[in-house]
Amino acid sequence: MKYKPLNTLLFCALSFTAAAQMKVSNGTSIVISSGANINLNDISLDYANSTIAVDGKLIFSGSANNQISGNTTIKNVSLAKTTGNKISLGSNVSLDGSFDFSSGLLDLNGYDLNLGSTGSLLNETNTSFATGSSGYVISNVNLNNPSGINPGNIGVIITSPNNWGNTIIKRGNYSLSDGTNQTIKRFFDIIPANNTNLNATLRFLYLDGSELNGLQESQFRLALSGDNGANWTSLSNVILNPSQNYVEVSGVNAVGRVSLVNDFTLPLSALTLSGKAQKSGVTLKWLTVNEVDVSHFLTEKSYDGKKFSSFSRVGSKSDVSKDNNYGIDDKNPLLGMNYYRITAVDKDGKTTYSNILPINFSLAKEEQASIYPNPTTKDINGSYYMPFAQRVRLSVISSIGKVELSKSVNTTAGLNHFSFDVSTLPTGTYFIQVSNPTISNQLKFIKN
Repeated sequence: MKYKPLNTLLFCALSFTAAAQMKVSNGTSIVISSGANINLNDISLDYANSTIAVDGKLIFSGSANNQISGNTTIKNVSLAKTTGNKISLGSNVSLDGSFDFSSGLLDLNGYDLNLGSTGSLLNETNTSFATGSSGYVISNVNLNNPSGINPGNIGVIITSPNNWGNTIIKRGNYSLSDGTNQTIKRFFDIIPANNTNLNATLRFLYLDGSELNGLQESQFRLALSGDNGANWTSLSNVILNPSQNYVEVSGVNAVGRVSLVNDFTLPLSALTLSGKAQKSGVTLKWLTVNEVDVSHFLTEKSYDGKKFSSFSRVGSKSDVSKDNNYGIDDKNPLLGMNYYRITAVDKDGKTTYSNILPINFSLAKEEQASIYPNPTTKDINGSYYMPFAQRVRLSVISSIGKVELSKSVNTTAGLNHFSFDVSTLPTGTYFIQVSNPTISNQLKFIKN
């Protein structure tokens, strides 16, 4: 049926039963008064740019799959299809009243159902719900100190002591994947104007029939991404309530994309390197956040900040904990600027890099060779600086010039370290000598 442009059409209770399309021409104004309904039985609706003032309801009933499309805002839609049948969106649809799920499916079909700030979903169940492999249900609200607010009734309840400002919440009704594992068939993109220090509690609601996607409710954890799914963080302080179909998390200071997972590859979301120079070398520390399936870390050094080489390998603690602290010493820094980096290597071979950390290592001339403890009764330890790698002989020499202990070693450029057990030597004065054909340095120590 096609309506020609008229001034206003006033409907009370009408029913269209032919399997056809109701197309409303541009410029038409249709008023459905309070308490009245238009029952579209197996009929699609294209209302284009017409005005539909619906204080009653547009009811989509019947056993056929139909479609709704139009460019203006409508109000109060009721879905009353036989179980398993659906109405699909044929365009983005704006709704400022209610979309009531009595029976049947709403297929977004790649389009958005925009609820604005006043629209809402009603009575979604495991047999009557919104679905679709793309497209969103969208709510746009102002949140200032929200307490148990479920914008648009689309399934995420928000509590926070702070002002979020204008907040867009988009619900997707399909699963996300890391290539191997998947989320449930529901996620939210939460986009507030203010997205810091929220201290929020989020309650994520779901349908346990249509949306579980084969996952186990008892193993749910809530994953959050701040970059549209490129990287994920597993949130702590999670409360599971399978009987009432929700997962709740508190202490969330920034929001983004959230979904429920069982086993999801959540890449390392923070790898921060710090360090400082000491007389014995450079001490490095690094912090990880959400460390999952990491095999090991390579500690790397560069003298120009561009070409890095690894000098140590540290095993991962990710099988035990997800947020970890690590530390290691570079005992062979060069005088001047040294650049450091940590490379995290996942079990599948993927790598993540830390920040590049420049550290200036300096020693006074008298500090470029040292021994300790002095005096000693057992071990004598020391360090000496070499401007480049070369082979040297380390000797313990008595005060009368006798070589008591000796060994040849290959040094590296930078600080080098040694240790001798002198417990069998008689009490007296001795010297540690570092020598080769081009150098000869001596350090004095006392054996007690």
